[in-house]
Amino acid sequence: MWSRPPGQRYLRTLPKESTHKYLLQFEPARDHNGSAQRNEYAPSESLIGTPVEQIESAYHAFASSVQGELLERILQQSPEFFEHLILDLVRAMGYGGSSPESSHHLGKANDEGIDGVIDEDKLGLDKIFLQAKRYKPGNSIGRPALQMFVGSMTGRAATKGVFVTTSNFTEGARKYAESVT
Repeated sequence: MWSRPPGQRYLRTLPKESTHKYLLQFEPARDHNGSAQRNEYAPSESLIGTPVEQIESAYHAFASSVQGELLERILQQSPEFFEHLILDLVRAMGYGGSSPESSHHLGKANDEGIDGVIDEDKLGLDKIFLQAKRYKPGNSIGRPALQMFVGSMTGRAATKGVFVTTSNFTEGARKYAESVT
C-alpha cells in the first residue's frame, strides 16, 4: 500500500492561508530558499512571497537589466543610428506599413527639428513627423527643443509628431507638450 510522503501529509494539516513566510520558519524551506538565491536575475528579497510574486520579481529584474544594456549599446552609437532605429521601430509598430519606402530619414545638420517622416497611408497624404534625441542620462530635453519641433511641424502643416529621447524631459517641456496637444 502506497503512503503519502511526510511533506505531503504535513501540507494537508496546514491552514489554507499559510504563506511562504510561514514556511520559512522550517529548516528544509530555508535550505531550499538559500539555494534559489543564487539566481542572478532574482534579488534575495524577491524570494519572499508566492511563486507568482517571485516570478514577477525575477521578470522585472531581468527586464531592467536588458533595458540598461540596450540603452548602453544605443548610447555607444551615433545620433544618426538612433534616428534610423526610431524610424524602424515606429514602422515595426505598424505605422506606414512594413515597407522601408514608407519612411524617410531627414536628420542632418540644420534639419529644423525633424529627423524623419513616416507616410502613414499608402498615398503619403497623412504623415508622422519624428524627432529623435540620443542624449546621455542627465541631459534632459527642455522646452526649447519641443518648441522647435512643434514649430517645424507647423511650418509643414503637420498634425502628428513623435519626439523620442534616450534621456528624459524637463518639467517645463512636459507642461508645454500638454498645452499643445
